[in-house]
Amino acid sequence: MHGRALRLVLFGALAAVVFSIYAPVAGGKPFGDDWVYVMDQPARHIGRALFELHPYHFYRPIPLAVTSGLQLAGHGSPVPIHVCNFLVHALLAVVVAGLAVRLGISNGGA
Repeated sequence: MHGRALRLVLFGALAAVVFSIYAPVAGGKPFGDDWVYVMDQPARHIGRALFELHPYHFYRPIPLAVTSGLQLAGHGSPVPIHVCNFLVHALLAVVVAGLAVRLGISNGGA
């Protein structure tokens, strides 16, 4: 295989790995450390996130406000939090790969 075909195969393999990793959270049930993000009254934390600690004693106002809003939007389901987490990581991977190519660190592997 050469060039484009090899890239398509590698992209397909990477996509298969990523989807297999995220498969356990696709059902919409809490998974792993989701208990950290589940709040009994998420609406209460959205506006007050700058002035309170995370329920487990961390001061992280932006993640607290975002996860509270996502939990509220998902009616208690962690799926919106998982989707947001996946999209943020995917976006950062694209940014890092783009920087690597731009800086000449990688000329095709990224």
